Amino acid sequence: MAKLSYELGYNTVTGSLDIKFRKPAPILEPLSVYGEITGAKGRIVKARAPISKEDGTIPATGTSTLVRQSRS
Repeated sequence: MAKLSYELGYNTVTGSLDIKFRKPAPILEPLSVYGEITGAKGRIVKARAPISKEDGTIPATGTSTLVRQSRS
């Protein structure tokens, strides 16, 4: 989520990160992560990133609050 924020030019740092674990994800099994910005207002940028297995199962979802840094 922070990388996505950086790539989109938001210039943020992570203020908080929350991960909800729903199902086990075995080791050595490929996983995909897709980040999305869900909102941006003032200095706060909200993001979400579900993690999915090849069969479409979502074992975990991360959400974060990112804070824009002031330009000095």
